[in-house]
Amino acid sequence: MISNKLLAKIAIYTGVFGTSGSLYLFYKVQNGLKSSPYMIESMQLLQEHKGAVEYLGKPLKYGYLNLNSEHNFCDGYKAQFEVPVKGSVNSGSLYLKAKRESPQQEWDVYLVEFSPANSSKRLVVKRLE
Repeated sequence: MISNKLLAKIAIYTGVFGTSGSLYLFYKVQNGLKSSPYMIESMQLLQEHKGAVEYLGKPLKYGYLNLNSEHNFCDGYKAQFEVPVKGSVNSGSLYLKAKRESPQQEWDVYLVEFSPANSSKRLVVKRLE
């Protein structure tokens, strides 16, 4: 027979390791997406846009991506994301779309838009549709 004390220790260790593993996986996925070529190019385009930078304020930073959203996905050939961005003054969302024909090709970022927080309007940063 197993004592309640041992069962409690097992439950605590399982909870700690399970939570730690989930957090580690979450951060690895977030960092992988943020270091992807289409994300880097989109953020560079936003940082070069005078109107967006003036509204947000420097420095610009990414927020965490909502991976449960139907609007955020990447299947290896198409990528579409809504990225929370924040500056020293305001915040908003960066919308991007990218595509490629094969895994050996580079990503083609063909749409980058910025929307200020609490607004339905979007500022076109790049559009090649």
